[in-house]
Amino acid sequence: MEKQKLAYSVNEVLQTTGLSRTAFYKLIREGKIRSYTVGERRFVSHQAILDFQLAHEEVAPELVPKRPIKKHRASNNTSGQSGNCA
Repeated sequence: MEKQKLAYSVNEVLQTTGLSRTAFYKLIREGKIRSYTVGERRFVSHQAILDFQLAHEEVAPELVPKRPIKKHRASNNTSGQSGNCA
């Protein structure tokens, strides 16, 4: 069983996610991906990558089940009156 890494280098994150370097650093500046530095090296924790992914996942619209249209109930008024009180 392979051990899960706790953190990834910038290059590993770029390769894994397919993000460009510019987009990656923009997401860090915007606070959308958490990261930290050790010396001059920047790392992203495994959890930060998962959190980013979960926050940005979308379900394709064609896969979302459509809700049935609610039908309005017909009035049970059998007296022939419109229901307006005059």
